Amino acid sequence: MKRPVIFLLLIVAGLMPMQAAQAFDEEDYEEILVYMRIQGIGAFEMPAYFSYSNNRLYLPVVDLFLFLRINQEATPYYDRLTGFLIDEKRLYVIDHASRTIQIDGKTIVLGEDEILRTETGLYLYTGVFGPVFGLHCTFHFRSLSVELKTDLELPAIREMRLAMMRQNVERLRGEVDVDTTLHRRYHFFRFGMVDWALSSTQITRSTTDTRASLGLGSEFLFGETNVFLNYSSRDGFNERNQHYSWRWANNQIKPVRQVRAGKIGTGAISSIYNPFIGVSATNAPTTFRRSYGEYTLSDFTEPG
Repeated sequence: MKRPVIFLLLIVAGLMPMQAAQAFDEEDYEEILVYMRIQGIGAFEMPAYFSYSNNRLYLPVVDLFLFLRINQEATPYYDRLTGFLIDEKRLYVIDHASRTIQIDGKTIVLGEDEILRTETGLYLYTGVFGPVFGLHCTFHFRSLSVELKTDLELPAIREMRLAMMRQNVERLRGEVDVDTTLHRRYHFFRFGMVDWALSSTQITRSTTDTRASLGLGSEFLFGETNVFLNYSSRDGFNERNQHYSWRWANNQIKPVRQVRAGKIGTGAISSIYNPFIGVSATNAPTTFRRSYGEYTLSDFTEPG
């Protein structure tokens, strides 16, 4: 009589882990596409499951960790997920059968409605990612979007930051990876465009005001030439209201890259009521030099 009882107890003990995990019922969940916005990385679409019974969203752990470059390895039936979070010493284990997550030497027991397993992946409730992994997710039902914020330097964020730093260095060095280069062609004279305008304001028992303007743009002496002429019936053809300038630029000639002539801006901090007519030359390029990067300095010291 003892052997059948022992055999029956073994069968019940073998079924307990399977009953501990939540069973997946397609009628209770709906598979939807959510728009995932990750701070510092970007946005993309991701499949997820939504439960109408508890209004909770479940995200696929494997797909999310793959996008964030977090190390992970899943079993063939997605009942167990192992890996490490950023540091190889921070190992984690997500077990669907026991509804537990082991990380940083702690065992976190999940509720029945916080973990979900299907034939295609292992899913976790969005409220679990924040306290356990530091990935704080906020689900917006109206827009079907999830906003993820974290203070961790995830591998994906670190790779993007290093790529931006390399691009800034290459831009400062003038290294540009292009497939076709269109060189600038200089002309002694090449006509451009003409803009004109004419307006007249007439008021009873008042002076009539008529204004006319003419704008000319062309290439002259291998440089850019702009002329703006203005006429008013009140002031006439006042020289202060006329503008003309000539600008030559060539970033390949390092000693002198830009030359300006005509009415030019002085950049003075005081008020100048008359236009400044002259010539200016500089070796500054026409492009803007901008660089941004982050550097982490770490060291060890001893007291005394």
